[in-house]
Amino acid sequence: MNNIEKLTDEQLVNLFQNPNIDIELKKSIINEIDRRDLEKLIPKNESIDFKTKIEILFTSSFLYKTHLKNSSQLLSDGNKKEYKQYWRFFIYGIIFYTVVLLVIAKYFIKPYFIK
Repeated sequence: MNNIEKLTDEQLVNLFQNPNIDIELKKSIINEIDRRDLEKLIPKNESIDFKTKIEILFTSSFLYKTHLKNSSQLLSDGNKKEYKQYWRFFIYGIIFYTVVLLVIAKYFIKPYFIK
């Protein structure tokens, strides 16, 4: 128990995430995490909700600063899964707007110049 108190916060969180440790050690690690109030350092594995995904898709071409701020906040909270999903949907939005622009150029703008 005395050795657990000497660990740094990151080492303690890494030990907590290790699935191969025994139950008694896990309990003492949880007690130490609670004592230090380190719940903020434990990475979350959440997903982005549907509403946020749609907002990212439709605002990806013109709200760059907002997307940078939101994604950096996710990363600083330790939520790497949600961070990766955020940027994946951002790229999907860029691709969506590129396809829409090409379709508009092909079917609506091009016929006016061919005449």
